[in-house]
Amino acid sequence: MNLRTIAGVLLAALVLGGCVRLQSNTLDEAVPPFNRVLVVTKTKREGDRYARQFLGRFPSGYEVSVLGFDDLSFGNADSLIARLARENGCQALLLVEIRPTGSVVSTGKYSAAPGFEWYAEMRALPSNQPFWKAASNIWADFNPPDASVFVNRLKKDGILR
Repeated sequence: MNLRTIAGVLLAALVLGGCVRLQSNTLDEAVPPFNRVLVVTKTKREGDRYARQFLGRFPSGYEVSVLGFDDLSFGNADSLIARLARENGCQALLLVEIRPTGSVVSTGKYSAAPGFEWYAEMRALPSNQPFWKAASNIWADFNPPDASVFVNRLKKDGILR
């Protein structure tokens, strides 16, 4: 390959690799009024750092608390979530996590890997009733999409004002 071909392939990989396809669905009749949100992230690594990305991304008027989990976290996630939501008076929960899709993705001519996706869900608190769900493709390094990807979709879907 010549240098131009290599540069073209790298550029295409960057452009396509930065693209995040996000599909979402809203249960309109279940969307509650809220302004206090608890964002919980469950990632492969650096869960707290990813959770903190959400602090500056919500529109003004929203009070956001965050809690990040990763493969090295200790504690019962459900009890920590319930306690933090109660202590901060949160009316909604945004959960963002990586999960297997059950499909196999080709990684080359002779290799394959399990497929994963970034999944997000908003629930009313304290009822825990889901009212918004979203799923996004990921790439092999498991790096989460920027927090603005989910926040912008929440705005587009009319969940955030």
